[in-house]
Amino acid sequence: MIAGALVERTTRYTVVGAVCAVVQNAVMIAGGLAGGHYVPLAVLAYAVATPLGYLLHCRVTFRVAPELPGFLRFASGVAAGFPVYFLVMAALCSG
Repeated sequence: MIAGALVERTTRYTVVGAVCAVVQNAVMIAGGLAGGHYVPLAVLAYAVATPLGYLLHCRVTFRVAPELPGFLRFASGVAAGFPVYFLVMAALCSG
């Protein structure tokens, strides 16, 4: 029973992560095709994907009500990885 619940939640977590990755990449690719620079596009992608990810994880993955303190923790956790993301993007886009 516990193993089944763990597999189910892991599956939901993975699906939500995939949705967020697709949204993030869609913003970056569409913005790039439109001639946008990767720096503001990265900020826009963060602004779009982070609230979406939080809401989906609340509703789908963990089935809890969204709350502002939880969102702020989630957003700060995502932001903690932003410098690494930015450095990788700078290396790939600027050479």
